[in-house]
Amino acid sequence: MKRRITRSDKWVIYGAGHLGRHISDILVAQGFDVCLFVDKYISERQAYKGIQIVTLEQAEKSILETAMVVIAINDYFAQDDLAIELWEYGAHRLLYKTNIICYERYFANNRLYDDILAGKGIEGREITLDKPGKIAITEGGKILEDDTVLFYINEDELRVQTSYHKESMPFRDFTPMVKLYASLIRGIVPDTAEFRTHYQKTKIDPAKPICEEEFERVVDARISIFKSMRRALEFDHGFFLRHPIEVRKSGYEADGFVIVDGLNRASFLAAFGIRYLPCKAPKDDFAKIRNGVPLEKVQ
Repeated sequence: MKRRITRSDKWVIYGAGHLGRHISDILVAQGFDVCLFVDKYISERQAYKGIQIVTLEQAEKSILETAMVVIAINDYFAQDDLAIELWEYGAHRLLYKTNIICYERYFANNRLYDDILAGKGIEGREITLDKPGKIAITEGGKILEDDTVLFYINEDELRVQTSYHKESMPFRDFTPMVKLYASLIRGIVPDTAEFRTHYQKTKIDPAKPICEEEFERVVDARISIFKSMRRALEFDHGFFLRHPIEVRKSGYEADGFVIVDGLNRASFLAAFGIRYLPCKAPKDDFAKIRNGVPLEKVQ
């Protein structure tokens, strides 16, 4: 479900630390009503600039049910789990960071969250209010509520659609990126020469040479992405199952799945030697490639 943010919205901020107070100051400066802080690390009622700070148990349920609730904790990887807990308390207007591995699909709510931190105006902006949740993966594939299938796929079946090439490329052609991540896993300085050739080949305009400054930014970005994914794996072993690689039936080839979101995740897992990767696809696409018939819903 989507709705637009209005000036009449009341706001609750979960987390009364530096991040939460910073977000509160920005929202108040824009004319929004921040009516409450919620924080589990307080022993008695406190306040910040006249705004009460309470525990989740002390918060009035009616306020949580009607206000916009921003999760303001620095550990972004924990925000998905906390969102589930708050939803159970009745907070269904949640704004939090989700699936934060960079360069994957840039979720609109993540952009909205970042714009708040940057002090940008948010009145009239659209927010997506979907129920957060964890999903268990199965070997044979499981159909989810939104008619998508969660399943494992051999990396040889994966293809990648680049911005420049009309036809998709086999995932194995992205071995240089896998090698880059593999070097970082082993803690050695990566040899970027092969990755540079690969990046030049797959960039928007392969005919235009890549300058040194641009390539350094690309490598730095990959290293940053790697650190985020490594931390995600260490913090939550189920992270890559809860955020599977999104694929679709190839539009140009008869067989195979094209990655539409999750190339970095696929490369990271492949760098660990994992050949069967957790993926998510529309059930019709899955059925056409796997067996040609629609699948029954799994209860």
